[in-house]
Amino acid sequence: MKLIDADQVFDALDAEISQDAELEGYVAGLMHAMQYIVNDAPEIDVQPVRHAYWIESDDPDVGDPEVQYQCSHCHKTADSMSRYCPSCGAKMDRTE
Repeated sequence: MKLIDADQVFDALDAEISQDAELEGYVAGLMHAMQYIVNDAPEIDVQPVRHAYWIESDDPDVGDPEVQYQCSHCHKTADSMSRYCPSCGAKMDRTE
């Protein structure tokens, strides 16, 4: 899925139409149809992306005596350093 700013798309289409007067009528009609389709499309509920990093922990109170990784956002532990925290969904793209 790709989230877009529909207003920017319509502005770009308007700019393209104004550059070619010969296609203006046809393209304007097509753009009008596209506006109806985009404006009638259902909206999605988007949550902001949380960014975090993994903290290495060999504290026996945190989990297994083996090395565990702790999310810097929710502080839950995981067995491996994945790209996202399995507990809170934070994207692990920070260094600290």
